Amino acid sequence: MTYKFQGKLRFDAAILSHDQVQEYNKAIHDSGAPLKQCFGFVDETKHFIAHPASVVIANNDDSDGETINVQSACYSLHTKCYCLQWQAQVLPNGLCCSLYGPVKGRLYDTTMLTMSGLLNGMVTTPRLTK
Repeated sequence: MTYKFQGKLRFDAAILSHDQVQEYNKAIHDSGAPLKQCFGFVDETKHFIAHPASVVIANNDDSDGETINVQSACYSLHTKCYCLQWQAQVLPNGLCCSLYGPVKGRLYDTTMLTMSGLLNGMVTTPRLTK
């Protein structure tokens, strides 16, 4: 399902108008947050999985393709277990305006944030930068 709807799950600026963003900024600031330009929250979650088989996957696109050891890709040094990760941006009203994943369990949150393109999506959306 994630791959089928991937284009619709990425940052969806269509559900955000400039007025809504200002309303979310005010709601978050009025609730005690010191930030005045915050309209949502980035949340990362890990989905724990069973110990994967010791398999090495090769990229078949070309002969010099990347090989991935599934065990090391899914192993999180932070939690000391195997997992896949997802990242979501949630608005104060509970709506999710961005969902990215699954990605390797061993990646850092900042790496996943960069890979998701969320920051670039917000910067290049005119109604968010007014």
